[in-house]
Amino acid sequence: MIYEVKIIKPDGSLKEVISSERLEKMYWDTFYKNEDNIGLVTAPKAQVPSWVKQRLDLNYPDPVNSGS
Repeated sequence: MIYEVKIIKPDGSLKEVISSERLEKMYWDTFYKNEDNIGLVTAPKAQVPSWVKQRLDLNYPDPVNSGS
């Protein structure tokens, strides 16, 4: 359950009252928008630092591209 929200100005007077229906609509609109943006893979692939790649290339040369 979502309750209405009263927004008060710095001087203490009432600025706005947001109804529970409006808050509920805002919540579900945001929820569905965020759900649409989620894919199967949401996180980008982590990049291997260059020093790690260089060390791995020295220790484990690629047999396909080594030319031997």
